[in-house]
Amino acid sequence: MGLSDAALAIKLALIFIIVGFLLHIIGFGAPYWTDNIVFNRGLWQYCIKITDSCSSIDTDIKVGFGDWLTATKTFECFGLIGSIACLVLIGIFICVGRCSGSKCIAVFNVIVLLGTGACILIAIIIYASEAGNLAWAFGLATTGGVCFALAGIFMIVSMCQ
Repeated sequence: MGLSDAALAIKLALIFIIVGFLLHIIGFGAPYWTDNIVFNRGLWQYCIKITDSCSSIDTDIKVGFGDWLTATKTFECFGLIGSIACLVLIGIFICVGRCSGSKCIAVFNVIVLLGTGACILIAIIIYASEAGNLAWAFGLATTGGVCFALAGIFMIVSMCQ
């Protein structure tokens, strides 16, 4: 079984995984989760617009962001690891000879997809509940998490066919 032989639901899941990965990876690293007139901030950097300088949140900035930022980073990192695993698993499911179309791989992929989507969305909820002035990178990460959840649903649909 190759991509041309795969069911429509599997092809849609693959598209959502790729789009979700790209959106999540851009949002993950961009320092634009929060943006206002004075500064913009991501998970890893805090940038002052007036001086046009950025600093690492963990090492250079000694501001009390609290445990909520650590929790957000942790869930986002789990989401990143899961997104890479999802890419590998869907590739194995579609292309690798003996594993191609395997129910076991499909079930594991559904679990990883839904877990990845959940981790990203939990991080999004934590961040949104504590920060204001949400910006475009936050939106990209959110959309990436939704894409992984949708890919999991498409995988479930393909298993029920």
